Amino acid sequence: MENQEKIGETFETFKWTIKDLSKLNTKNIYSQDFFIGGHPWVILMYLSGNNVDYLSIYLGVRDSSTLTDGWTRFSKFRLVLINQINNKLTTAKETEHTFSARDCVRGFKLCILLSDFYDHSKGFLVNGTCIIEAKISVNIPELEKKVYQAAPPVPCKFLPSLLKMVIILYLWTCLQSQWMSLLISGVLGK
Repeated sequence: MENQEKIGETFETFKWTIKDLSKLNTKNIYSQDFFIGGHPWVILMYLSGNNVDYLSIYLGVRDSSTLTDGWTRFSKFRLVLINQINNKLTTAKETEHTFSARDCVRGFKLCILLSDFYDHSKGFLVNGTCIIEAKISVNIPELEKKVYQAAPPVPCKFLPSLLKMVIILYLWTCLQSQWMSLLISGVLGK
């Protein structure tokens, strides 16, 4: 999937600069909230790894507890750890995921070895500063946009009844048109 942007696919970028990282006394840190594709996102970084000897970086949907059970959003994203000394050594990890109210975080447990990250000569942590970019493409199909604009969703429990009503109306219309045809042909045929 590396660098496979399709025509019409737009990636928006959020740049997170973390200063004085070496002074932080915490296992993980969160970026400030940022909006891409109309949704609030956040980056989560495990400074000592997520139970591994690697820097772990994740993208999450902010305030997922306020989302409805049916909420989903398909997204392609890249989390980029910028090498401040040699841009060619910048590390990028990418994936795609359907975020939902129950599955609201996705990322990379094995981003880069912690020893490489904390080695100042490697270029990822320079003068206590680390830079991470999130490049996100959120896809909202045109049909889905129109449906949301047209009417609120119908609860599933009403769909069988609604379907029965549509079928009955269709049959009634067909029956009426055939009956009228017979009536007219009978009257005009005499």
